[in-house]
Amino acid sequence: MVLVLLLPFLLMWSLGGFALGSFVFIWAFFSPIAALIYEEKGKMLYWFYSFLLLVVVSTIVDQILVEGHTNHMPQVAMELFYFLNISAGLSGVFLLIKYFINSREKNANARLEKEHNALLSKSKELESANAKLGYYANHDILTGLSNRYFLYNNLEEILHIAKENDSSVAILFIDLDGFKEINNKFGHSIGDKLLTKVANNLQEFMGDNNFIARVGGDEFILVVKKFHKLSEVATIAENVIETVNQQYQFLPSGTEIGSSVGISLFPKHSNDIDELIDFADKAMYEVKKDIKNSFLFYEGSWEPMYLI
Repeated sequence: MVLVLLLPFLLMWSLGGFALGSFVFIWAFFSPIAALIYEEKGKMLYWFYSFLLLVVVSTIVDQILVEGHTNHMPQVAMELFYFLNISAGLSGVFLLIKYFINSREKNANARLEKEHNALLSKSKELESANAKLGYYANHDILTGLSNRYFLYNNLEEILHIAKENDSSVAILFIDLDGFKEINNKFGHSIGDKLLTKVANNLQEFMGDNNFIARVGGDEFILVVKKFHKLSEVATIAENVIETVNQQYQFLPSGTEIGSSVGISLFPKHSNDIDELIDFADKAMYEVKKDIKNSFLFYEGSWEPMYLI
């Protein structure tokens, strides 16, 4: 590659310098640039400095070369040299233009690829953000349970299926006994920890046939999607009370926590979601007012019976 730079200058000097050998100057200018496009970028500066140095040297020695030069080259050879050097110079111009075009295409492609990757990354971020928004829209942030909005949407489908199958659905309205006292006495962080633990415990025994949601501060609704006997619902209510009524390690010994459960039935008590929840809520308040830590069906009593 060094010869590509030196050869045109040597030829030009042998022909008498700038004045007499100027027809090789096109090659002298473009051939090193054409060569540089295949070199590492870090070496381009050295090539350019070397080229400038050779130009300066040529300028200094040009007068000496002209005075001492005797041209014995035939006219045909001069024309041949002229043709070859013009061809080499034009080739250098072509390679240089091609290099810049390719460079622009590469830069454009690299820029497009970068923008494409940025868009993909942004798209993934938006998908993740939308997924989180969708999750938070349907779930309680503290406990991870379904929220009231998701409960209503699911109840519509659950009741529709139950109606088609001529089956029954139970709504269990659960309120924690003693939670407000614990929250006020030990602080909201302990209260939140208790709610999260209760929610996790309820989810563990729930099973595929049940659906649970947090609908208020210490209020939960458990939906039994299908049952045959009221005794099945009663057993689930008893399990809820037993699950909640236990000693929690993060609470001082002797701290009492329980649950009051009110129950309404579809289609026995109503076909309307709001009414079913309201009836279960009223039954829960009857339990909370009288005995606490127990359950009650909406009518105020419970009798084992088969539902048709």
